[in-house]
Amino acid sequence: MRLPLILCGLFYCLQAAAGGLPAAGETRVLDYEQSILRYSAKDLDRSSGNKFLLFEIVKVINPRSIPLNFIVHYQKPGKEQLYLGSFALYPNNNPGRFIVATQRMIDGEGEVVLSLSPTEPEIQMESVRLLVGPVRLIDQLEPADSNHAQP
Repeated sequence: MRLPLILCGLFYCLQAAAGGLPAAGETRVLDYEQSILRYSAKDLDRSSGNKFLLFEIVKVINPRSIPLNFIVHYQKPGKEQLYLGSFALYPNNNPGRFIVATQRMIDGEGEVVLSLSPTEPEIQMESVRLLVGPVRLIDQLEPADSNHAQP
């Protein structure tokens, strides 16, 4: 089970040396054991706007090609989660950049919550590992910013 993480680490080192990935502290692992990532709204990069959240799935290890769904919520302190949208990898092992509309709800408080789930609940995801780059806010999608978009 450590081999996928070692491969992810090796991939990160090679890409970071080429300038292709964000700093180590910003790239996070999403997998079977850690299927939810939380991002503080106050720490999001807002330099490019606030209409959309831009997610980057940097590396995908999905040997069984399991269809994966990513669900995005926003939660203010003491409030219920607000569904913002979802996206999926296509093909199932293809990294990419994806946007989700913020509905202009994201301010300096709360958290953006990214959840990973298989499209069919009975699928076992023990072999799935993903590297997720930093999340940032943008106003418009540049051609190089996305492979797919589902606001």
